[in-house]
Amino acid sequence: MKNKTSVNGIVYRIIVFFLIVFDAIIFAVAYWGLKTYNLNLAPTVYSIFGNNEGMNTGIIKEAFLFCLPFIVGSALIAVAVVVCDRIWAKSSEKNGENSGTKIRAMRITSCVLAIMLFFGNMAYVSVGYGVYDFVSVKLQKTDIYQNEYIDPRNVKIEAENKRNVIVIYLESMETSAASKEEGGFCKDNYIPNLTRLAAENVSFSDKAYFPDSDKQLLGGVTQLNATNWTMATLFATSTGLPWAFKIGEDFEDGFAEGAYGMGDFLQEQDYNLEFLCGSDIKFAGRDKFFKSHGDYVIYDYNTAVERRVVNKDDFKWWGFDDKTLYDIAKNEIGELANKDEPFNFTMLTVDTHPIGGYECEHCPKIYDNKTANVIACADALLNEFIEWVQAQDFYKNTTIVIIGDHLRSDTCIFEGVAQSDRRVYNCFINPAMSVDNDAKYNRIFTSLDLFPTILASMGYKIEGNRLGLGVNLFSGEQTLAEKMTFDALNKETEKRSEYFIKTFCRTYSK
Repeated sequence: MKNKTSVNGIVYRIIVFFLIVFDAIIFAVAYWGLKTYNLNLAPTVYSIFGNNEGMNTGIIKEAFLFCLPFIVGSALIAVAVVVCDRIWAKSSEKNGENSGTKIRAMRITSCVLAIMLFFGNMAYVSVGYGVYDFVSVKLQKTDIYQNEYIDPRNVKIEAENKRNVIVIYLESMETSAASKEEGGFCKDNYIPNLTRLAAENVSFSDKAYFPDSDKQLLGGVTQLNATNWTMATLFATSTGLPWAFKIGEDFEDGFAEGAYGMGDFLQEQDYNLEFLCGSDIKFAGRDKFFKSHGDYVIYDYNTAVERRVVNKDDFKWWGFDDKTLYDIAKNEIGELANKDEPFNFTMLTVDTHPIGGYECEHCPKIYDNKTANVIACADALLNEFIEWVQAQDFYKNTTIVIIGDHLRSDTCIFEGVAQSDRRVYNCFINPAMSVDNDAKYNRIFTSLDLFPTILASMGYKIEGNRLGLGVNLFSGEQTLAEKMTFDALNKETEKRSEYFIKTFCRTYSK
């Protein structure tokens, strides 16, 4: 009986120790995520189960350091509980309380409390991260692709002149970074150059047009839940499709080869295609996407190391900083411009990536907020690059497209501002066609609409003005967000679709 009691005690102590520590880990990780980020569950889930090769491990380190005191503290409490249990058990044996009734009652009570705490943590996670909403919408089916998808392969797309296009994805760049007077949510305007570029060129906006005012408020792209991380936006703006893949999809057999996007079309039009980023191209499967759709020449951090443009020991943030990125872009674009064929040069910045951004040596020290300085630096670096492009001979036949990939997902600068009120930046410089104010302002549109809009900005006439689930904004025709309402479109693009999987996650054949 004594041996059985001893075994039961050991089992209890092991169970209660791990329950207490596990509860603390769950709470600490969940609390850190909610404190640090402002996003729905989709990007978190797809990031955890996706390809994380080349990820900035600094984020993991920061999370670990935040959670460590919780883990150590819970471990100490667990050890105290285990030691006390052993002392009480010994005392009970010495005093003749061999039945162990009180000990069993105490053990059962402590286990029940630990289990209750576990379920309390699960409720905290579910409410904080919107687990119920995520799961419930994934259990629903949609037929939006059967009803609304326009296959670009079946549409007449043509242009009299094949213009070059430079597409610049600005990491986490939104119009919220402007001052309130300019349409943002900040006391100061952290993006004066981007604000000016939007005013001087074409920037589609959800804000109204005021004909009696010399100043138009900045607006922009309304973000879908299915496109609120970088790879999802790259995919959406290139194909007019949201990220509706199965969780854990590894794209081993090719990245959504049933889809047809801008890279596929421009490759058929004999464009030279190149993609540049300052991080590892393998992260999130970007290499597979750009190789599967256009066979882009890839220039990433590893390329820069191989060419001895950067030193492998001088790793910064996600690879190399944006100042280096723009310097490399100038060289690469210069080489493309010397070729006989038109070019599509696409690039992705990284310094403004959450958490907080990377404060390089070129960042101004104007504001007390580090992230504000990083954003201001990104604004200045981009402006210098745009001025360089505009000074080149090839510029007259080149369209520049500037797109924020998504809203900031951290809470470093826009804390307290509802995500539904914030918009992603967009600007079309030197487009091949004009646009009237009715088509430009007071629009509700998403990143899905940028695929046909980019092609239209290059001078391509699109039969029906629709590609994928997107609408050419230059045409002034209703987007799906305007036709269905944004909330309805947002919900439909989050639902599961066997048609999407069968149609786009396979090799296309007519």
